Amino acid sequence: MGLGVVAIRGGIHGQRKSGKTLRNLNSSHHNIPFDNHCCNNYSHRMGKLKDEPRTKVAANGKVQIERDVFLTLQRTADTLMREIEEILKAVHLSHTQYNVLRILRTSKETGLACHEITDRMSTHDPDMTRLLDRLEDRKLLARSREREDRRVIRVRISGDGLSLLRNLDEPVRQAHKRQLGHIGERRLRVLNKLLLNLRERSN
Repeated sequence: MGLGVVAIRGGIHGQRKSGKTLRNLNSSHHNIPFDNHCCNNYSHRMGKLKDEPRTKVAANGKVQIERDVFLTLQRTADTLMREIEEILKAVHLSHTQYNVLRILRTSKETGLACHEITDRMSTHDPDMTRLLDRLEDRKLLARSREREDRRVIRVRISGDGLSLLRNLDEPVRQAHKRQLGHIGERRLRVLNKLLLNLRERSN
């Protein structure tokens, strides 16, 4: 009401505060509309914006999709590894120890040198000698020097090591099926190809 009075006094000379005058003033471009909070939906829009995930943007204004993919790969690998580690924990094996036995099984007759095992590992272990010591203490592998070159030590999986892997094969296979089977074979092949390409470029 106060705003209407001010508008009339500063506008048309001495006109009465009639309904006609108020309608004229309301249609004028000088009229300032009221912000009636009961009619707007600002709070609704603000709440919606708050709930939406924010896109990560670098200093140059570009979305850092590479960083997002890198973090997703890390988190996914960690999540998938937990189930495998639970299976291995039951037989007192770490994932790196399991990898060594799995690699040695592929060359059970000829064996492998330490550096050959390291090259084939899916994860890097800075102390391969200590890792092999622990597996040898459990009679899961054996080491011997080559006759042709005494400097070279060959590592071979033992019968106990092969037996342990056979017992783990099915539980590990079922775990992988639970983790990745829903994606489908065709898309898994595409994913595997992309990851291999990524690893080759990184090397």
